[in-house]
Amino acid sequence: MGWKDQDKMTEVNHRKFPRNRIFDFALNGNTSKAIELTEELAPGLLEENKDLHFDLLSLHFAELVCSRKIEEALGLAQIKFAPFGKEQKYVGKLEDGHQAFSVKDFLES
Repeated sequence: MGWKDQDKMTEVNHRKFPRNRIFDFALNGNTSKAIELTEELAPGLLEENKDLHFDLLSLHFAELVCSRKIEEALGLAQIKFAPFGKEQKYVGKLEDGHQAFSVKDFLES
């Protein structure tokens, strides 16, 4: 099977199962598009499933930091993560993520 056939199968798969597009965006480093498409295809899902929303935002934050878009990452953290700061389980996850980035910065310096 050639690349064109594989691309065609992927396109058909995405039309048939739109959720696979979301998954592909998230896996391929485009979490912002995955979040956008989730909101489009399943309005209210991310509000109902806070764990999924938090995980997607965390992945997006990591993508921004790794691509050195620090200002954008800080803006995302201030705006999107603020509501999660009211629940202890998310506070712990935020602290863990902060520690992970601190260790990474220390190792790279």
